Amino acid sequence: MFVAYWIKAHRPFREPFANQKEFFNELSILISAYPLFFFTNWVWDMEMRINAGWFLVGCIILNIIVNIALLVVQTTVRGYRSLKFWCIRRKKISERKMRIEQIKAHRLAKLRKEQEAMREQQKKQLEN
Repeated sequence: MFVAYWIKAHRPFREPFANQKEFFNELSILISAYPLFFFTNWVWDMEMRINAGWFLVGCIILNIIVNIALLVVQTTVRGYRSLKFWCIRRKKISERKMRIEQIKAHRLAKLRKEQEAMREQQKKQLEN
């Protein structure tokens, strides 16, 4: 119980979601620990032990399902963000390549005009 309180009070992880997940796991451990007392010699009723066992199994299965669901959601969100970032980056790279090609084409056209002007100037000088 102390660990669950400490996690809630001090928030040891950077991300709030990680703190909440860890708090849930600590509470699951705490709740799962109480039925273990039913498996001692203090409880003689076998039906009570069986019910406590099924309760323990249910708590463990619930914890596993929640953690797997959170893992799937986190992985999906991270994958989506990575894909989105990759698409944006790819788009910017292709835009930069197109811009570079435009600049090269513009410079080439300008160079050709200058060369043509120089040729015409040389022709005029030869004619004179």
